[in-house]
Amino acid sequence: QLDDLPDLVLERDQAVSKLETAVTKAILATYKYHSKQGDLDKAEQGDKSTIPEKLRPTHRESKLPIPLPCVGHKVDSIQFYHERIQELNKNIQEKQKEAPNLGQCNSAFIEFYNQIAAHMAAQSLIHEESMQMAPRNIAIAPSDVIWENMNIKSFERLVRRFLSILITSAIIIFWAVPVVFVQAIANLEKLSKILPFLDGINYLGTTVVGIIQGILPAVALSILISLVPVVFTFLSKNEGIPQHSFVELSFIDVVLVSTISGGFFSMINELKNLIQNPIGIINVLSENLPQASTFFITFVMLQSTNQSGQAIAQLVPYILSYVKPIFATTPRDIYNQKNTCPDVNL
Repeated sequence: QLDDLPDLVLERDQAVSKLETAVTKAILATYKYHSKQGDLDKAEQGDKSTIPEKLRPTHRESKLPIPLPCVGHKVDSIQFYHERIQELNKNIQEKQKEAPNLGQCNSAFIEFYNQIAAHMAAQSLIHEESMQMAPRNIAIAPSDVIWENMNIKSFERLVRRFLSILITSAIIIFWAVPVVFVQAIANLEKLSKILPFLDGINYLGTTVVGIIQGILPAVALSILISLVPVVFTFLSKNEGIPQHSFVELSFIDVVLVSTISGGFFSMINELKNLIQNPIGIINVLSENLPQASTFFITFVMLQSTNQSGQAIAQLVPYILSYVKPIFATTPRDIYNQKNTCPDVNL
């Protein structure tokens, strides 16, 4: 148990980033200043006196968790972060010396000389009591570990799992509320009778009403569905799952497996009839498609034509590749943006 050591390391990394930003701003401002003065040779010497006092970056330092304008005393950013990094380095070294006296964590990493020995240990009964020395995972990459979940006890992980199931069930039940509202937009005429203040939309013209009823609900439902992986991944991570890959696998178990299996079992009788009479699928479609809502047909068409296009075009990463360099202020930021590969979400 590392106590507050990870927080100190994180605070030091943030201070280093802010110091690099302040130094970069000071260098650029000083270069422009001496370029106008015509004495660039003096600026290239790198003397401290070459940076005019008015060009040195400053910021307000206060004890509030959220920085507010005009709150706190103004300090020199370069000097402040230099001193803060030195102080944090000293504290981190002291904490590292105290590591042998710290409490033990609830997880351990064990190395084996042979791969088969690791598999045998992972599959064997290690302890006579249930939930002791469990779960056991093999072939773990350090980048795949969720370090904040490594100190969670088995019973606490079980409680978290139970709470996650309750929240997931509540989301599934109440998820119909926004979906029904989005679907209601597809029929403005009936919706305006229930909500009279929407009656004015019906007089905006055929084109506008067609866009609102035909395209807007499908796009809104697509946005709602895109939130599902974010919500369930967050719940899976807070269950105490120790690996990122297992978090994604848990999401697949919750969403995809239940959806596919539920739809499959509900269609068993229909599948039997279609296997015996394959041509009958034409009659089934001709009878059921006219009864289906135009809203859901539009949604399915949008999803089927949009997903492949998004995967090929990679529109969002392409736009961000032009937006991120605008906010890159330090050489480290520019290097990371040009040489770091994006994460792949399985």
